[in-house]
Amino acid sequence: VQIGDYFDGKRPVLLTLNYFRCPVMCNVQLNNLTETLHDFEWTPGDEHFRVVTVSIDPRETAELAAAKRTTHLNALGRGDAVDWQFLTGDALSIRLLAAQLGVSYAYDPEQDQYAHPGVVMFVSPEGKIARYVYGLSYIGTDLKLGLLEAAEGKVGTTLDRFILSCFHYDASLGRYGGFAFGLLRLA
Repeated sequence: VQIGDYFDGKRPVLLTLNYFRCPVMCNVQLNNLTETLHDFEWTPGDEHFRVVTVSIDPRETAELAAAKRTTHLNALGRGDAVDWQFLTGDALSIRLLAAQLGVSYAYDPEQDQYAHPGVVMFVSPEGKIARYVYGLSYIGTDLKLGLLEAAEGKVGTTLDRFILSCFHYDASLGRYGGFAFGLLRLA
């Protein structure tokens, strides 16, 4: 597949770069994302959004990716039809994708591990990056607001779009917070 196959012009994509045999950080990040999505009102693949996780390790196989997907879909508890893809690729394709996303990573052969940031990227239905949220755990409200922002208000309810106008992303906190003018509108 090509990464562009996952952008349908209608739904934003929540995108992560991880590697599937990571001993710590990637597992923590993906497990926390799965836990947040478990309690989330939307399901990946519905009319609201999709999720794509790409391995940064070119040695990983499609079989390993499929096993990781099965583990996370089982924990999510919404069936096998959930649109959360776990992808692998060759070294050049992965490097090009990471460069396009503005994410760097490095392989440490001594530890046989990759150093990379824990980040979730919210990408518009057309493939434009709308937001980066760094960290290893996520709040459902932040995911929803990030997806609404990436979709430019084209998904969600009228109330969701109104709430988005009352909040903005605070990079210093790494999450969405109240926006004074938006809150005044609400009052």
